Amino acid sequence: MAESHTNRFRAHRNYVESFSWLAGRPNLISTDRALENLAKIIASGGLVTDKPTTSINLPQVKKSLKNAWSTEVLLALPGKWVDELDDFIRMSNVWGVVQAYYVGYHVTQALVIAKGLPRPTSHTTTQRLFAANWADRSHSLAPWTFGCIDGGWRNLPPGVVLDPTINPWMSCTDDTVWSLAAKALETTRKSAVNEAIQRKRDDGRKLRRDQWRAQEADRLSRGRRPSNEPEFARPQLTASEIGACRAGVRTFTVLDYLYRLRIGANYDDAAIYIEGPESDSEAFMFNNRLTHLVSATALATEARIANLIGLSTFIGWADEFIAGSVPPHYEVGIMARRKYF
Repeated sequence: MAESHTNRFRAHRNYVESFSWLAGRPNLISTDRALENLAKIIASGGLVTDKPTTSINLPQVKKSLKNAWSTEVLLALPGKWVDELDDFIRMSNVWGVVQAYYVGYHVTQALVIAKGLPRPTSHTTTQRLFAANWADRSHSLAPWTFGCIDGGWRNLPPGVVLDPTINPWMSCTDDTVWSLAAKALETTRKSAVNEAIQRKRDDGRKLRRDQWRAQEADRLSRGRRPSNEPEFARPQLTASEIGACRAGVRTFTVLDYLYRLRIGANYDDAAIYIEGPESDSEAFMFNNRLTHLVSATALATEARIANLIGLSTFIGWADEFIAGSVPPHYEVGIMARRKYF
């Protein structure tokens, strides 16, 4: 069991590192430097552009941003409180993956509202809108615009060749980073495809049952004796039906991967973050890369939101939050990003 935890943690550690790497933080680059570089890319025209609207629910945008910022503080602080030899970081990573998803969830909702649309009311809708606002557009701002679709990819940079056979235990390097990120998205989307196939088979069983019951009702109406209802197996699907299920699953993105981590930590995967790391420093590194990925995701999304609601409004909200909600002496979350606006 311990080996299984170690292997599963190693895979997710490499997946998270690949996304963090694509978000500007390869080895030997600090988070501050990576965020500075991302801010420069955005300022130079690298940002995904949005059509402004005259009808924005500003209080709701502010509320969603505050939810994201508060959650990010909770994610980032454990990495500031402990050193690399303190196993407290292992326990904090269990909730860290949950918090990481919710930062992405809330900033995505803030962006959607800033575009004049109603706030999404479900995880599924929020994840779909993340894909629509990033990966389903022709742009290159990795990892957010990188998406997995049926039989291929969205916004894979020219010249990048993916290794579909890559072992997720391989370390993240210049040569493996894109393949690891692709593997993370592909395996996450595969679960959704399997669920779609299962639903199709469930629908087929229900159809068989409904047809039998209609026939039985007709028999009874003609005075026949009632029959025992048989057990109805799920039908096997044809190749074309399976293909339709695959094609019907939307683009999957880094937010879907973070949701996968969140669901796992809430149920059966919590132990991999405690027992999986082979050292406390490895657990600390996972937290560090996850925190950067979340901060970079927030920065890229906040820049789009600021363009929609007005920079002065955004800065005012950020300063208000920092003054009342970020613990003194800890430069985390929006406090660390404030200088880029």
